[in-house]
Amino acid sequence: MAPLRKTPLLLLTGFLGTGKTTLLRRWIREPEFHGAMVIVNELGEVGIDQQLLGAGAEQPRLLENGCACCEGAGDVASMLEDLFYDRLHRNIPDFSWVLLETTGLADPGPILDLLAESELVRERYDVAGIVTTFDARSGLQQVEAYPEILRQLQSASLVLLTRCDVAAERDVAAARQLIERVNPFAPILHSAGANVAAQDLLAVLPDFGGRLSISGPAQHTRDVTTAFLALPDSLSMAALRSALTQAAQMQRGELLRVKGVVRLIGQDAAHVVQVTAVGDVQIEPADFGTGAAPFGLTLILKGAPAQAMAETLASNLSFRGLKRLGAGSESSPLTPI
Repeated sequence: MAPLRKTPLLLLTGFLGTGKTTLLRRWIREPEFHGAMVIVNELGEVGIDQQLLGAGAEQPRLLENGCACCEGAGDVASMLEDLFYDRLHRNIPDFSWVLLETTGLADPGPILDLLAESELVRERYDVAGIVTTFDARSGLQQVEAYPEILRQLQSASLVLLTRCDVAAERDVAAARQLIERVNPFAPILHSAGANVAAQDLLAVLPDFGGRLSISGPAQHTRDVTTAFLALPDSLSMAALRSALTQAAQMQRGELLRVKGVVRLIGQDAAHVVQVTAVGDVQIEPADFGTGAAPFGLTLILKGAPAQAMAETLASNLSFRGLKRLGAGSESSPLTPI
């Protein structure tokens, strides 16, 4: 009797703003992950990562119902089961890999525990490893405040040390020391501008043995809220950058992430906006393939209401059409299972 075919599954995790999506976008355009099925788990009312990946991935799927290790836990296994049957019945093209990008606040261990509860997932998918991204510049300042980061490093079968091109040498060295202390068995690759190729990743990825159960209950940062600011009108690049910089400075220590898509005056292409916890503002054109971009910004804060920051941004941009958030539009704190 022929052995069951198992599809390799790679879990990509790492804190908010550490460069997961940028790396994933590169990998799905390379031969090693050709035909991969991508599952993106995002916090917030509107997800954009699956659309950023859409030009190179095979029908990326968005896991919308909360963080994959707690609120959205059951949906991960259900989606993998549905993908198996859709492929079996030829409703979708064949896929060679499953690449699951978690939210930046996910604890990866419980995700594997929950996948292990599905007999079909155990039989038809083979976990190839957990790849964790860690920011060489800001990770050391964040790790004590956010328990997820330590869990992401401890669970990793390989760590990608990102932003090595903009981090000081002493910070890169200190980050390596931390990683080696909490997970001495995980190889470490340096990434500068997402320059780690898929073949280099797979060449050093240790044998994970397909194991699924590795952890206990999820550990989550408390008091995290999200809000979505809809921005249907074209904006001035200078005004947008100024408003985001000012807001990031005012919310320093509370802001975890801003990410979204906007229209800019005088520009044909949609632009992706990203603001990191340390206040870096990036506004770059993006190729969405055939997907329709949701224009607006998702804000993620700790210890402060994200909706208040959204309203401040709207005021600073002199934008009167702020989407009023209903009772369920701003998230309550993440609750571990």
